[in-house]
Amino acid sequence: MEMRRKRKVMGKRTIANVFLRYVCLLAGGALLWLLVLSGVFLALVEAGEILPANYAELWLNEAAEELKEAPEITEEMMPPRSVFGVFRRDGSWLYGTIPGEERKTAWEHYEKSMIYTQGQGYYRFVERDFGEVCIVNYEIAMLCRNAFLRTWLPRVDVFLVILYAVLFLLHTAVVSRSFGRYMRNKLSLLNETADEIRNRIM
Repeated sequence: MEMRRKRKVMGKRTIANVFLRYVCLLAGGALLWLLVLSGVFLALVEAGEILPANYAELWLNEAAEELKEAPEITEEMMPPRSVFGVFRRDGSWLYGTIPGEERKTAWEHYEKSMIYTQGQGYYRFVERDFGEVCIVNYEIAMLCRNAFLRTWLPRVDVFLVILYAVLFLLHTAVVSRSFGRYMRNKLSLLNETADEIRNRIM
């Protein structure tokens, strides 16, 4: 009777240890992938392959004088993933890359000095020396320096979050499968032992 109690206690401890190991593997995997992706991200930022979120603002700050004095503004003067429009002081459109349906909104934001848009980035207003106003609509987001990658990965931060979730799910699937196989083997041994005991009793 005493031996049977000891086996039950040992069995409970073993199962508890197995579950604890399973949880530790999941938590360890989550931390591992977080550290790996963070390391890769920091290395790419250090190498200049990922532009900081305020890159467009820094670009426009440096280009402010050029945008005021240039005879004509071109797309090459603009930061990546931004659009611009040049207006007369009366609000009439001259030229630029702002889509037609957004031009009126851009001018209204200039008149109200509102730099924030509704989920479409920010505005920068530049009053030019030619009686014109240049309005730039830009994003605050981490971008790839490479133009091709920037096309396919418009938001590096969002991509990293999605990649982390995918890697963690794959890790969870592998660990769960290994854990399930281990438990099946243990249960199979327990069933065999139970059958042997039952046969002896009978």
